[in-house]
Amino acid sequence: MSTTELGNKFEKHALDYLLKHHAELIAKQYRSRYGEIDLIVHMNHTIIFVEVRARKNNNYGGAIYSITKSKQQKIILTAQAFMQNIQELNLKLNLSALSYRFDAIIFDKGKIEWLQNCIEAD
Repeated sequence: MSTTELGNKFEKHALDYLLKHHAELIAKQYRSRYGEIDLIVHMNHTIIFVEVRARKNNNYGGAIYSITKSKQQKIILTAQAFMQNIQELNLKLNLSALSYRFDAIIFDKGKIEWLQNCIEAD
């Protein structure tokens, strides 16, 4: 299985997990010139930008350690681009009533973990 196929598999598992927790999908693999956000969901008046990470082994730390400061900055810039272009997506969301946050879904040692608000925008 290629890295892309494996990544898509973990993103699908993450999305299924979020949907079971009553999240509504807005976008998958949203791309901007700054990077990509794996999943964007809406839940409880909040837009959640989700990074999905998995590691084959923990030789270099768990999956959470792969979300470097540089990666976090790319996620934040991509989220800002999404928010600027949200009207073009024809979403039926009242932006003035929404908050947002950055989460991660981590797959480590066969377990899934949802880390909420783990990336902070400056």
